[in-house]
Amino acid sequence: QPLSAEEIEWLLAEHHRPYHAALSAPDDGVLLGVDCHTMAAHGPPVGPDPGVERPWVCLGDADGACPRPWTESMARCLAEAFDHAVSINQPFSGGFITRSHAAELPWIQIELSRAPFMSDAEKRARVLRALAAWCALPR
Repeated sequence: QPLSAEEIEWLLAEHHRPYHAALSAPDDGVLLGVDCHTMAAHGPPVGPDPGVERPWVCLGDADGACPRPWTESMARCLAEAFDHAVSINQPFSGGFITRSHAAELPWIQIELSRAPFMSDAEKRARVLRALAAWCALPR
């Protein structure tokens, strides 16, 4: 059954609006918003890349939501952590959050392939390693 108008409004009021309000008012000292997702290992028929094997890691900066030098340095940190090439804006350039909140704070989207090249726990550890390395870089 589709949700009722009341259920939709409750979900928006209780979850969607407070979440986006928090993203619009980051704590002092926050330099970068990171929106992290997984993606299918191969492009689905309705995707931007049907049938194509996707990269292990794709960074999306929405062509301006994050300063390009930051995107490039993040790509280097992720490439080192994963010991694998990282794509920028291919097949994804950044989604709703990246685009919607970039006026308030630089944002970047990290897409991780669901291909079984390593465990999810190892992927998580490597993303955290890359983020820590990026944070340690001079600005």
